Amino acid sequence: MKIAITSGKGGVGKTFAAVCLAAVMAESRDTLEYARHITHQPIYAVIGGTHLRAASQDRIEKTFEDLRKYNLKFIMPCHCSGDNALKMFHQIFTDRFWDIKNHTTITL
Repeated sequence: MKIAITSGKGGVGKTFAAVCLAAVMAESRDTLEYARHITHQPIYAVIGGTHLRAASQDRIEKTFEDLRKYNLKFIMPCHCSGDNALKMFHQIFTDRFWDIKNHTTITL
């Protein structure tokens, strides 16, 4: 599942990418780049499952390396991310990290 949402709230366009960051980050990177291309805006937030629960430490670190390049304002990993990756999301993205669960409401 991939979706890009553009919000012009407050006169400032924001693009939110909800993606399944599958084990192969290249696919998600392509999704984020495509969202940036069609909206002509930087990615404001990434929302979605990262599928890193069973990933190697190397795969997790590569994913974080790729995500840092987007200068995200918020990152909201969920379900299949795994405890190790969630801890790293919190450590690396600190005040930009939202630990979302089922039924979390996000107001754009």
